[in-house]
Amino acid sequence: MRLLIIGHTAHYLRDGQIVGWGPTIKEVNWLARPFDSLTHLACFHHSPAPDSALPYDTDKVHFVPVPPAGGPTLRDKLRVIKVAPQYISAIIKNLPTADVIQVRSPGALGLCAMLILGFARRKIRWTKYAGNWGATGTITPSYAFQRWWLKNGFTHGPVTENGRWLNSPTHIYSFDNPSLTLKEIRHARRFCTEKQLTSPIRLIFVGRLESAKGGGICLDIVQKLLNHFEVHLELLGDGPEFSKLQAMCASLEIEPFVTFHGWVPHDLVKKHLAEAHFILLPSASEGWPKVLSEAMAFGVVPIASNVSAIPQILSETQTGFALPPSDVDLYAEAILNLVKEPLKWKAMIQAGFHAAPRFSYEQYILKLDNMFHSYYGTSPMSQTVVNEIQGQIEGFYAC
Repeated sequence: MRLLIIGHTAHYLRDGQIVGWGPTIKEVNWLARPFDSLTHLACFHHSPAPDSALPYDTDKVHFVPVPPAGGPTLRDKLRVIKVAPQYISAIIKNLPTADVIQVRSPGALGLCAMLILGFARRKIRWTKYAGNWGATGTITPSYAFQRWWLKNGFTHGPVTENGRWLNSPTHIYSFDNPSLTLKEIRHARRFCTEKQLTSPIRLIFVGRLESAKGGGICLDIVQKLLNHFEVHLELLGDGPEFSKLQAMCASLEIEPFVTFHGWVPHDLVKKHLAEAHFILLPSASEGWPKVLSEAMAFGVVPIASNVSAIPQILSETQTGFALPPSDVDLYAEAILNLVKEPLKWKAMIQAGFHAAPRFSYEQYILKLDNMFHSYYGTSPMSQTVVNEIQGQIEGFYAC
């Protein structure tokens, strides 16, 4: 079976090799396993590749580039009109070569694919909506339209989304965003069992340094907590507000208690998670951030914003708190209360480790297979591969 993935994932050329946005590339590598081949129709940027970009790890993947379009400015949005004919042409050209299609939404390229698939009904397909399915008020007209189109079943296939939402039709499936392998979770286990809530209280933020992600809120939280006990914040990430946040750190007079690391490789992110007590993510908009499930596996308690699926999952798993993104006092209070009750903090990190396998790539593949059987009555995925993964999951829980 041949899989075609259509989405806006950014790709670049680095030292003669195609690389792409790391979290998505990892997922695509796993999706290639139960298929004979995979074509990834996505955006190619001529700018230098960011450090976070990764290569594919399998020769099953064939990348088909199209120009990027869309973005926050009016000029970005108007460019969609210019490149739409190229999107439509590339999609129509590659559809006959595929047996199964995944559309990644929201995005301009995904929108074109969704509309075309409204007329091409014979293919097995599914759409992954990676944004905030429950967003209201601030959602763009394009995103609102894509969500409406998907909710009404006009792509004639199942849709996966983060979280569980009232009155969702039967073709909408709740999925956890995969972020770790079972091997990584097993490696993280010892950090959960050995970790103690000792001074200084170690906080961590992992993400792009821009206003929407809440890096400045994290600095305010540090200042609040320093009135009660010693803390240290590790900021892992780069972005347009890097210098601004450094200046803010100086103005708050908390420089000795904050370390700006810039971008760090994923293996080093895991090293920092292994040493942290709490992860802060006061982001204004998210789907389900993969870094939260990674943090849970390493015994880090999430204190995150109450947007999209975050409050649902943290409540279900009893692993952390979801709070209004800009409420510094509530963030500080949540951490302060757990520091006063270390047994409650310990129970949360144990709950986080037990919840981590639901975010594994192995579990993701099995859930996709179940979705295909449920919706289509059959699955296009290699059952040999699916059975191997099932055995790996059973072996993980047997240990």
